[in-house]
Amino acid sequence: MTTYPDTQSVSIYSEIVGDIPNKSPFFQIPNFCVACGRESCGPDYIQNFFGRNLYLGRASLTEQDLIQFLQKWISNEAYYNLETMTIFADHGIRLGILQQAINYVEYDPNEPETRPKVLIFDIPYLGSTPKMYHVRDRNFKEIKRITDGKRGFLHVDNVRFTFLVQTN
Repeated sequence: MTTYPDTQSVSIYSEIVGDIPNKSPFFQIPNFCVACGRESCGPDYIQNFFGRNLYLGRASLTEQDLIQFLQKWISNEAYYNLETMTIFADHGIRLGILQQAINYVEYDPNEPETRPKVLIFDIPYLGSTPKMYHVRDRNFKEIKRITDGKRGFLHVDNVRFTFLVQTN
């Protein structure tokens, strides 16, 4: 990071040997992707991330780690710049546990205008950008931030955790 201090996007497709220090400049990079490897990323990757887009292709997390992330976003304690977070967990994620811990709104197909039809993000580490997410879907739970009413959309599909923040 000293050679390229203004790096905007990093994709790692190989094994990370050892731990990345919590104060590492890697966590400051706006677009951060760790796509593969035999070793799983731990909750410190989420806790120390300050960027816009995070993708973890393999992570060892608990529902409590994800609840802590959501609670910090909801209370505006952290993740101020976050747009997207996609995590593939080593073990299944139980959506019911997350739903018990946070306030959310189910999608009502009788009132589709209450949600945007799609959210579009320009995520540099994904193959085709812009990436489009259809959030008028019962599988997306809407979460509102307490301080400013900003909206996030959560989708959990067994081992995949996707959180999107409406930016406009």
